[in-house]
Amino acid sequence: MSIRIKSKSYGPLTVTSHADDSIISITEGGHSVGVGLTAGPDSSSPSDLLLGALGSCIYISLGMAANALKHSVSDLTVCVTAEKAQSLPHRIDRFDVQVSFDFNGTAEERDRILKDTKALCTVSNTLNANVTLRYQASARSA
Repeated sequence: MSIRIKSKSYGPLTVTSHADDSIISITEGGHSVGVGLTAGPDSSSPSDLLLGALGSCIYISLGMAANALKHSVSDLTVCVTAEKAQSLPHRIDRFDVQVSFDFNGTAEERDRILKDTKALCTVSNTLNANVTLRYQASARSA
């Protein structure tokens, strides 16, 4: 499978608060998600959002990988769990992604799809990336 890398930028995604101190994440397209320290009925924790991003990316990438090899999968389910590191800095130490799906190919073809899925998933590949934190004055403090 040849992988073509297309130039793409993401965002902006804005995180802000309301007068009631609730935190909200808003995508460029206007989709909003409530955010909290822990997940609640109207919010997700940042860690849950990270797991959701990884699981969603694996789901989409697996479909792309199967399609590229002229296979189809059905009843695809992705389950992501994570373990927090027991040393500083605070971080997730490992992710476990379990996929289940109906597939009529060989074990070798299935394993190839899994390998290609990992190579295609931007989020799983990004989890090894450097993160730069910059300050920019807000319009109110400028």
